[in-house]
Amino acid sequence: MFELASFVTALVTIGTLMIFAWVISLWKRDASIADALWAILFVTAALTYYATAVETGLRGQLVLFLVIAWGFRLSLHIAWRNRGQPEDSRYQAIRSNNQPHFWLKSLYIVFGLQGLLAAIISIPLMIGVQGQQGLGALDFVAVALWLIGMVFEVIGDWQLAAFRRSPANAGRVLDTGLWRYTRHPNYFGEFCIWWGFYLLAVPAGGWWTIFSPLLMTWLLLRVSGVALLERDIGQRRPEYRDYIRRTSAFLPRPPRDMANPGAAEEITQPPASRQEPSAQDPSPASRRPRVFYDGGCPLCRREIDHYRRLDRQQQLEWIDITQQSDALVRNGLSYEQAMARFHVLDSSGRWQTGAHGFAELWSHLPYFRWLAWATRNLGLLTPLDVLYRHFARWRARRRCDGNLCSNQGKEA
Repeated sequence: MFELASFVTALVTIGTLMIFAWVISLWKRDASIADALWAILFVTAALTYYATAVETGLRGQLVLFLVIAWGFRLSLHIAWRNRGQPEDSRYQAIRSNNQPHFWLKSLYIVFGLQGLLAAIISIPLMIGVQGQQGLGALDFVAVALWLIGMVFEVIGDWQLAAFRRSPANAGRVLDTGLWRYTRHPNYFGEFCIWWGFYLLAVPAGGWWTIFSPLLMTWLLLRVSGVALLERDIGQRRPEYRDYIRRTSAFLPRPPRDMANPGAAEEITQPPASRQEPSAQDPSPASRRPRVFYDGGCPLCRREIDHYRRLDRQQQLEWIDITQQSDALVRNGLSYEQAMARFHVLDSSGRWQTGAHGFAELWSHLPYFRWLAWATRNLGLLTPLDVLYRHFARWRARRRCDGNLCSNQGKEA
């Protein structure tokens, strides 16, 4: 629910912070200090939303923690990277194009505009921080997406910093590590993080705030991110032109000169899947994968309904474990096992559970195939599965309180 008073309070707080930053920029003659403050603006907004909330819950605490962890890390990284450096060339261009009286114009061209954008983009954070709904399956996806984003941001920034520290790399292009798969892993990470924040707001009624991640994506791709950085870099650095030809600008994928035709769209199979339990009637390769879900969980059901709408070609078979007990028996799966972990039986008759199950599911759905590729090919399945196990145990305790699962299994 949108709280106008909370939003206005956050807007005023952000505005005050940016006026203070503007004064410092006049003293330093460096407007690029705004970059280091960008993420702190969202931390400020989230803290304001939390402080002005009538009541908060686990969702609000989770969102606040994720925003603070992301925001402080990013701001400290930018401040450390820019220490002792002159004003960034982008801001030098803005300064020269807005003379005379740039000192005054920068108050609204640089600091005011960024403060207003941050306040607008932060609206999903307000919905998430002040939401009272319990956590569900969609929140697991949101946190997983946030983790993927943090991996790309942190590792990408670290790899670039290490590359620049070596004098031998002067004038060269970083094309190893994450930079081998995307020219801007940190921007891709930012993209994932903000879509993760949005998904955390959806169960709290924030579906309408989709303008926020869309605006952030547009900024990253067309305004202050990829387009701005690469506007003339190919002319100044010929080696970068080759890098552009073989490397994806944003979404990670194998380099073009090393991939087989169509490899960028191909979803590879994960390593040996978790064999818990084995099916009694192994499916032939032509059998559709079977998705076993808990239809008695409202949030889980809404998420599955979304996936089913995307499955327009009916590539998947959907089995509600609370309604189709005979399917559990046929596949050698007990009700307790199905409630304890998410299960997908793939077309070769192997069980994919937990994070492996979600990767198998996503690989068959439009708009989610890139997420399946990322989790399987970037070493993310193991950490995501550890996270999922904690979530699954918490969910099972709630759903199976009082031996409900055991009783249901006996009735089945």
